[in-house]
Amino acid sequence: MSRIVLIDDDPGFRRMLRRLLLKEGHQVTEFEDGNIGLEQVKILHPDLVITDMVMPEKDGIETITEAKKWNKDIKIFAISGGGKTATDIYLQMAKQLGADRICNKGVEPLELIKIVNELLAL
Repeated sequence: MSRIVLIDDDPGFRRMLRRLLLKEGHQVTEFEDGNIGLEQVKILHPDLVITDMVMPEKDGIETITEAKKWNKDIKIFAISGGGKTATDIYLQMAKQLGADRICNKGVEPLELIKIVNELLAL
């Protein structure tokens, strides 16, 4: 069983992804913003962090940057759904900052699970 921290301000998306990940046998802890999520990453030492890019309080850019400062080897999956142009820009920035994978929220749920499982196998 892998420990996953899910950070996203969209409760519907969190609920959907959490259900999928639980069905796969993962332990999922979810948070609605980067501030709380990062505090818990340091406590929980997850195998993977899944973070939204556009959030109030602390966005995905800050979340990724701080997580990588704390643990350069932490696996991060960045997801965004903030409009086509904004999504592409944020996701490319996430990749440059060290996100292991990036993805638009519009992707099929099974593809999300495939990406998570690939990251956890690394």
